[in-house]
Amino acid sequence: MHRRTRALALTAALALTITGCGTSSAKASPTVLTVQVTDDGTGEAYRALLGEYDREHADVKIVVRDLASADARQDLFDNLGRTGLTDIVTVEYSWLPDLMRYSDLFAAIPKDALGDDEGRWPDWALRSATDAAGRVIAYPAGIAPRALCYRPDLLAAAGLPSDPASVGDLAATWPGLVQAAQEYTTATGRGFLDSAASAFFVMMDEHAAPFEIRATGEIVAATNPAVRTAFDRVTADPAIFAGVEPGTEEWQPGAEDGAFAASFCAAGTVGDVIPGGSEIEAGTGTLAALLAAGWQIADAFPGGGATSAASYLAVPAAGSHVDRAREVADWLTAPEQQIALFTAAGAFPSMVLAAEEETDADAAASDPDAGENAAAADALGDDGANPDADADTDADADAKLDAADAPDGDPSATPTPGVDDPFAAPLAATLRDRAVAITTMRFRGPASAEIEDLMRTALTSVRSGTSTPAEAWDRWSAAVDALT
Repeated sequence: MHRRTRALALTAALALTITGCGTSSAKASPTVLTVQVTDDGTGEAYRALLGEYDREHADVKIVVRDLASADARQDLFDNLGRTGLTDIVTVEYSWLPDLMRYSDLFAAIPKDALGDDEGRWPDWALRSATDAAGRVIAYPAGIAPRALCYRPDLLAAAGLPSDPASVGDLAATWPGLVQAAQEYTTATGRGFLDSAASAFFVMMDEHAAPFEIRATGEIVAATNPAVRTAFDRVTADPAIFAGVEPGTEEWQPGAEDGAFAASFCAAGTVGDVIPGGSEIEAGTGTLAALLAAGWQIADAFPGGGATSAASYLAVPAAGSHVDRAREVADWLTAPEQQIALFTAAGAFPSMVLAAEEETDADAAASDPDAGENAAAADALGDDGANPDADADTDADADAKLDAADAPDGDPSATPTPGVDDPFAAPLAATLRDRAVAITTMRFRGPASAEIEDLMRTALTSVRSGTSTPAEAWDRWSAAVDALT
């Protein structure tokens, strides 16, 4: 991805610039706004921010409601269009395809809140929350950029480079990563990555619509060459995978005991691994758990960049205080508050960021897989010819990232590490660079969950030896075709 040097001058954590309407008369009853947040480790930070807003705006009283993710989703769909919902709701990215069927039940973000021509949020984050009428129905609030985490001791023992920069070079492309994995497995007899399914779906996260076309709902998974390429990569040498699925009871012990040496980790709420961040017990978040156990993170992701998840704030149109709720949602997702959440709770922000400079020549030289990726992108319609195209063109990316440029001569163009620039620390800088590399977010339509389950079954059959890769693909393709 073409990246240029840009400055990012931001305030220190919780040194907030409170803006908004003026306070009303002390005699007037304050407007009571309810805000639902997901119980994911960010609740206290959100409460602190909203408490600050509360104190600075005497005409508003904010009540925060915590809900677990599953309960929040159920509550939203049960009460959508009614008056029982909170004034502001937290929405996970995976809910958006279903919510788009009822997009008219949400208050759209006013055009003036979307920023000027340079943009405030990444295009791909807004695109996912835009309905067929062009209305953006949710404020981007957070993402989880992916990177490669690894055990430096295990790589060193296998005779492989173990410092982050060298591992980043190994993991810059999929062929390069597979080669390193094979060398590790040959030397140790153990799998390098945790699971084939994890690697496969990470590859899918780099594409806009690998399984279903957003505009039409057409299922294209079985005929998409990018899907077949990913399948062939993860089934060519099953021994490089340990067969330990993320999210299972076996994964954390496997990470600690050396069952595998690397995993595609994601930064959502990273808590205590960010300097000054709140404490999160090891095991409650993948990245926090890995780093607490001595793992390291490489500033690389084969094929470019991807996010494993994203969160949004939305304002139900049936609320009693829609305009004020939009004002608060806009404030919560403004850069100052996004940074405050990041430094206080490790919640990675969904906002336009800047990264180190890389020229086109550098990118091409470091990515021998670029031609194949481009061909796969063309097949997916990511070049803009397909109405479902989701990936940014080079020009779009340039325009988007140019939003972070500081004016010439602006002293803010040289941030003070740890004060003006919350991404100055090495880990934070790595996560920032992984976020900047993201150009799209995978569309998950109504059939995606079932397609993914069928793929897990196919990959398990290859690993167990009950199917050849060709047999597993044919059965999976037939099952996918039956969904249409």
